[in-house]
Amino acid sequence: MKHFQVTRASPRVAHIKLVQSSDNSNPSKSVWEELRLLFIGFSSDPKTTCIILSSTLGFGHEAFLNPIHDRDAREQFDSGLAAVETCTKAVICIISGECSRIGLSLALSCDVRIAVEGTTFVIFGNEKISDYEIRLLQQVLRYSQNSCWTHKIIVTAGQFSTNDALENGIISNAYRNSADAMSNALGLAKTMSMRDPDSTVNTKLSIARARDPRFVFRAAKARYPEKEMAADIDFALGLKSKI
Repeated sequence: MKHFQVTRASPRVAHIKLVQSSDNSNPSKSVWEELRLLFIGFSSDPKTTCIILSSTLGFGHEAFLNPIHDRDAREQFDSGLAAVETCTKAVICIISGECSRIGLSLALSCDVRIAVEGTTFVIFGNEKISDYEIRLLQQVLRYSQNSCWTHKIIVTAGQFSTNDALENGIISNAYRNSADAMSNALGLAKTMSMRDPDSTVNTKLSIARARDPRFVFRAAKARYPEKEMAADIDFALGLKSKI
């Protein structure tokens, strides 16, 4: 692997770390392809029950800052994120430094996000908003516990602090330094690794469905079949799908 260092944090916990690479030809493409292969491999590995994802460079690395314009790079980005989101193992992300744009999208694709104090989160770059940044906005809206705060961030600077991220549900914890963050992530990973693998998969699926407004509305419609209620939900579902 050119961009990632893979070690065992404990017998059943894998640690994937983004590192500096000498390959500067097209870091965006190769990073996402390597990430996809790693997560597909660990997803089917019976010896691995949890994955910790971190970066020596922060999630503001050039691979995450470069805009994705060509079709091949976009497809690799989509497939890389999909591999993380659909991984059958619990995924913990340690965020430090600057977490920018596509890097933030990667962090939000993980199950648990913890940060080092002083981390800065950035949504927008200087270019026109692209498709992948629209996807990022959707993720931020989905995971934030405060929609008013989220709207304010999106329409203003598109940048927020570790404290903002913690208070509004973007991350679950913040620690003084990288060593403390790694120690706590490992403790959480060991606890998760004691769970039955099928239970982890079912929990991740339940969370994903609970955050999907289309699933929630359809479940409500199935529960309340009355004509008037169904009509109201159809109307609401139509509005929600346009947001």
